[in-house]
Amino acid sequence: MDAKALSSGLPAVYQVGSGHDELVKGGGLPYSVPQDIPAVLEEMVAGYEGFQDKIKVTSVSEAADAYLEVYAGCLGLPV
Repeated sequence: MDAKALSSGLPAVYQVGSGHDELVKGGGLPYSVPQDIPAVLEEMVAGYEGFQDKIKVTSVSEAADAYLEVYAGCLGLPV
């Protein structure tokens, strides 16, 4: 869901530990428990343009290249 929001120019709200922080980066905010979402949304509304300015949509190719670099590093292969 985060990628769809970001691709549409909308900042994303995502759960901590979901792995989405590497995709969202500064283009959104995390929450720990569902009860945190209203406060997170208030913070996002207050700084909406700032979050929107930080959105960078990662292409599938860019994501694949990043993972390949990690795997190559783990295996001791040249990057």
